[in-house]
Amino acid sequence: MLSRAELQEILGKTELTAKASRIADLAEPSLQMVTSPIPYATIPKGISRLGGQPELPAAISWPTWKEKHLDFLGQLNLEKLSSYSCCKSLPQSGFLWFFCACDAIVEGDRDSWQIMHVEVGQDELHCSSLESDQKTESFPPCSFSFHECWSLPGGESILLQPLDLTQDDLETLEEIQQDLFDMESVPEGAHHQLMGHPRTIQTDMRLECQLGFHEYGDGYKHSWPKELENGVADWKLLLQLDSDDNANMMWGDCGMLYFWIRQEDLRLRKFENIWVIEQCY
Repeated sequence: MLSRAELQEILGKTELTAKASRIADLAEPSLQMVTSPIPYATIPKGISRLGGQPELPAAISWPTWKEKHLDFLGQLNLEKLSSYSCCKSLPQSGFLWFFCACDAIVEGDRDSWQIMHVEVGQDELHCSSLESDQKTESFPPCSFSFHECWSLPGGESILLQPLDLTQDDLETLEEIQQDLFDMESVPEGAHHQLMGHPRTIQTDMRLECQLGFHEYGDGYKHSWPKELENGVADWKLLLQLDSDDNANMMWGDCGMLYFWIRQEDLRLRKFENIWVIEQCY
């Protein structure tokens, strides 16, 4: 991956030259994750993957919501990811598992998703399945290939507001982002991503996370305590899952699912405080 100085040099050779330094300072490393279908018989134990059945420690049960088991989205082997610079703020060992009720995300009920982190080795995992009369697989299993790449704030990001960028500037920024993907050989297709800036489809999600987390989910229609705005910028993207034909995964109308966490909660490993948002076209 390019150094930040090299990124600033690229920005400086465009129409954004006057603001290249400030934009480069906002850039964050991200891990682009590209899926490939994988047969159950050939799934290595403990790999990071999308779909299939979760591998959980014996002491951890498949989570439920409203008396139904949540859909399993995927798992991340954090020790295997620890060498990537974008993962330095994550736990350096153990696993992260992502579950949600896929048909209820838009309701904004924090109990309809669960993200778990446990410090275990892959030898302590076993493949979990449900009773025979229940669906055990929401999505077919897919392995990941990883591409570390700089991510730039999108045109909707509140982080760009102080820069007073024009529409032409924002289009240039989008072109540079695609160039950065090309430099790191990120294939075209679904945009699954760990850390960094999201590929936003609609509006910036930080205020929505802040209001929803503090139970002002209808804040766009009603008033909310203005002091809540002070914490809006604390929210950062943890994981972005795209609609993906390989995983038979579709969020709304070709949309994405975003897992957000406050920086302090990430530092304290409080993954129970994640907020999830779906955006689509």
